[in-house]
Amino acid sequence: MQKLSATVVTASLLISAMSNTAVAQDKADRDADTLLFYLSKSEAVVVGKVTDGLQRIGVDFNTIPVNVIGFQVKVTDSIKGNVAAKQTIMVTVTRAYSIGQSLPPEQGKKVVLFLKSSGASWVSADKWFGMQPYSRTFVEHLKRVKSQAKAPPKAR
Repeated sequence: MQKLSATVVTASLLISAMSNTAVAQDKADRDADTLLFYLSKSEAVVVGKVTDGLQRIGVDFNTIPVNVIGFQVKVTDSIKGNVAAKQTIMVTVTRAYSIGQSLPPEQGKKVVLFLKSSGASWVSADKWFGMQPYSRTFVEHLKRVKSQAKAPPKAR
């Protein structure tokens, strides 16, 4: 009887561990899908250090109020697109008003930008996600998601 109880407990623990792994994998897949969507909306994705030209262009109080701000960044890392590292670019970010991130970003601060071209300058690709605070972990994950999207599917 004790052997049977130990077997049942062991099997229950294994099933529980496998289901937790499946839930974690499902969440990771959803996270990757979200990042792939934002990568697809963007012509370029860069990490940049704010250098100059901070100017508030205005606040638009339409259905979803937005801040519009222009500034220069020196690109420190290019994740997607043909914006070379060490290049200085002019960026106009449209950001949903008052969502917890200071606008304009402080000079010298690093940000992750999801961009579309607009003539000689760049504009944010999305008012919710177009400018994100820099995080090494976020950038590494973004690069990993992008590279896995390009990789051919694994044989089963």
